[in-house]
Amino acid sequence: MVYLNYFPIVVVACLSLISCGQTVEVKKPNVIIILTDDQGYKDLGCYGSPFIKTPNTDQLASKGLRFINFYAQPICGPSRTALLTGSYPLRVAEPGNTKRIHPPVHSGEILLPEVLKTAGYTTACIGKWDLNRRNFDRKDCRPNRQGLDYWFGMPLAHSMPPTRLGAGKQFMEKSAMGLYGDAAEEIDWSVGEIMKKLKELELDKNTILVFTSDNGLWRARGTHAGSAFPFRGGKVSTWEGDVRVPCIIWGHDFLKRGIVNHVTSGMDFFPTFTKMTGAKLPEGRIVDGKDISSLIVKTKKEKALDNTYYYYFYTHLQAVRQGDWKLVLPRPQAPEWIPYVSRKSVWKREDMESVKGTELYNLRKDPSKRRNVAAENPQVVKTLMVLVEKACGDIGDFNVIGKGARFYDEGVKRPGARPWKNINIDSLLHEHNLHPFYQDGASIL
Repeated sequence: MVYLNYFPIVVVACLSLISCGQTVEVKKPNVIIILTDDQGYKDLGCYGSPFIKTPNTDQLASKGLRFINFYAQPICGPSRTALLTGSYPLRVAEPGNTKRIHPPVHSGEILLPEVLKTAGYTTACIGKWDLNRRNFDRKDCRPNRQGLDYWFGMPLAHSMPPTRLGAGKQFMEKSAMGLYGDAAEEIDWSVGEIMKKLKELELDKNTILVFTSDNGLWRARGTHAGSAFPFRGGKVSTWEGDVRVPCIIWGHDFLKRGIVNHVTSGMDFFPTFTKMTGAKLPEGRIVDGKDISSLIVKTKKEKALDNTYYYYFYTHLQAVRQGDWKLVLPRPQAPEWIPYVSRKSVWKREDMESVKGTELYNLRKDPSKRRNVAAENPQVVKTLMVLVEKACGDIGDFNVIGKGARFYDEGVKRPGARPWKNINIDSLLHEHNLHPFYQDGASIL
């Protein structure tokens, strides 16, 4: 399996988890996951971009599956945690029973590469790990300690922040969307190079390739960000403009072709590729992702799947989706239980707005979420509130420790949650000023 993680602005592979099967049979396929960083839903030609040319990625979509209701987490670290554990980040254990916005995943957790090794796979990671915070302060949380045979990356240094855009000479000033478009088009070129190498090695007929993003566009960066039109919001929010991301799955002639409408997420890769590679899911733990192999494997009949998705930001459950319906829960502007850096330095004002009452949207009829229809659909609200209560009790919330959350160390569970246990959310509706650095976006970079 290959898991490639890119900074779209850096144009080099920044994270890649590679697992190469020991056989050329389709029963044990190689899997490549290309995970870009902060790439908007509409930053590919096949997703409607009129400015960015992505012929290689578009070709994968035309010969494979294009998911239009695929979800990531609001920011980088949690998305990688969800993908590699198959669980909502709030459920995943961390050292010392804490809960950080970029979670250092506890060594007691079982990650996807560890599972695939039991089926005879060799694994590797190239680039951005992001499951050990930014300073790699825990040796037991490093890539080579969590099932990876090979890792190419840097433990103490930044390769380049996602908003310092760059592109090779042959791509500079070539796109119709400025430097961001140049970088995105170079990434598309690299996808083509990967496909050429697969064909050269005669691995293309036995390989699954996934292309997706860790979260949506970073609106605070102005012209140094992409597009999620017609969706609302951007990075570090739970509006569709951040967490709904492009996803393409291609597999030569053994996977299906077309558009997938089902509500899916990066967590689904864990059980799906575990099953497709002949590995076994870990016993005694909850996996939130669902096996979507019936949606993608040509020889399988499509099964009815759960179309529910919970929108968490850090420890905060902010919305739930089931089918076409999305219920948005009341919240204060820039909640106090969200870390300082996210509350005052990263969010743009439109992304940290308060929600003063329960809101309901039909995402099929109103993808921009401009018309709140909660008052007209009380039964739908009631049904989705039952799901909210279920998630709070099982996974947790900012003031609730879920019964299904995992803790492997002695001591208090989530000590940071204690101050919020008796907080009435309605009493916290207030305003915060945005740091001046972010008010003019990328113009000062």
